Amino acid sequence: MENINQSYDIIYKNLAGRNLMVYIFKSEDELLNYQLGMLANNRINGLLKSDVIRINGEIHLQYDITSLVPIKKLFERKKLSRKDFIYLIEQIFELLGMMEQYLLDSGGIVFDSTYIFINPQSLELGHVYLPTKDRPQDLDLLKNFLLEAIINDIRFIDEPSDNFIQRLIEILKDPEFEATTLKRYLNEMYKAKPAVTTNKRIERALPKKEIDIQLSTHYKETAKVFERPKTKKQCYPIKSYVVLYSVIGTLVLFCIVLMLTGVLSPSNPDSLLSLLGFILIGGAVTYLVYSKLFSPDKKIERVTEENLEKKGQVKGAEYVNKAFSVPVPGNTATYKESAVHRDAASAMARKSSFPFSKQNGLDVSEIEISETNKFYSGIKSPKTQDRTVILNADNLNFPYLKRMLGNSTETIIIKQFPFMMGRLEGQVNYHINNPAVGKLHAEITKTNESYFISDMNSRNGTIINGVRIEPTKENIIKNGDRITLGNEEFIFYCRNIDNTACEN
Repeated sequence: MENINQSYDIIYKNLAGRNLMVYIFKSEDELLNYQLGMLANNRINGLLKSDVIRINGEIHLQYDITSLVPIKKLFERKKLSRKDFIYLIEQIFELLGMMEQYLLDSGGIVFDSTYIFINPQSLELGHVYLPTKDRPQDLDLLKNFLLEAIINDIRFIDEPSDNFIQRLIEILKDPEFEATTLKRYLNEMYKAKPAVTTNKRIERALPKKEIDIQLSTHYKETAKVFERPKTKKQCYPIKSYVVLYSVIGTLVLFCIVLMLTGVLSPSNPDSLLSLLGFILIGGAVTYLVYSKLFSPDKKIERVTEENLEKKGQVKGAEYVNKAFSVPVPGNTATYKESAVHRDAASAMARKSSFPFSKQNGLDVSEIEISETNKFYSGIKSPKTQDRTVILNADNLNFPYLKRMLGNSTETIIIKQFPFMMGRLEGQVNYHINNPAVGKLHAEITKTNESYFISDMNSRNGTIINGVRIEPTKENIIKNGDRITLGNEEFIFYCRNIDNTACEN
């Protein structure tokens, strides 16, 4: 690993909502001014956003690391696929290619996993460039960084074995190492498709198309077995009835209009004759419409399921279709009752076997304790609900957080360190679905009997008891401290071995 902390100081600070990593140079004599100007006047892809400020004869080179985390921290939280790793290397090569365009030296790039920052979601890298004199101009720093990362830091997702890692290490250890060789090899690996295990014996016996046809036929036949008995009936389409009733309704409305206008009024001497004429015309129209819509050739077939209960079969009995016997769904009250008793018995068994202190101490009214070593994430799924038991414990021998949720609270037990909190599901121990919280917002660690929290360069910051802490710096936390992540509030609780509340 490169020792970069030599002739300058490094501090972290928050300024106007931005988290900054600041390199402080005491004198300009050790800097290359034209490179410093390039950093100040250009936005170079692959390098962190930077500003150059002169304060009391000192040069402050500020890098914006808001919402980014050191790549070393990402390696701890996430397994990389081959394509993820190649994407990271491609970004480094693109940055090396841009150095000449801006009259910068590749040796000025800091290749140290603590000072290379990354967006944990998009995996976009941000590098630090130091415009200092007498820095090495070869690729030894890059080669050493990659070797250390591959051997010690990176955890790869299991993929088909093709000696990818071994070959990569051999290239990096070659005394005549060249970046072009590494790039060519990675391009080949990126294009290579993972091996797929197939049953060649079946493929030789039947072509793929015939296999698909047979499987399709098999599934169709299986589906037919479980169908309820169906019957076919001859009937007229619904639209025929709609048209007929519409015509009859129109004639009725016309008759009402004639009565209101006095044509069919009893005082009219011709009303009887008018009524007779209306009936004849209406009947003729209705007959013509009916004969057209309800002729025998207009009938269609309709498939309906048989009603088993009308045939004398009781509810919950079985009907037989071909070679299978399928129960008709019935009253499930007995099943539900047995399931409740089974879950209660299982919960009691887990409760009796779970170790916890019986001494009085902290006010813990409702604690969710998982029987596995994984953390309670605040998101329950049907698959995991039966693995958690609610216990009313007076005391716990491990630290936990209480999340304030209006009038209620949620308890998060911390069983493993480091404990990461944030909204990037899959890379945190406790997931917070809140856009005001950073992807990897804050991390709780333990040293001896003390607990610390560090802000992971989050945009909205981490606050302890009303005071915003500096990014990346470890801050001790004690029993009862209020911790705020964005707009989410937590209270930290912990106890010592002697069952006393841990204090600073």
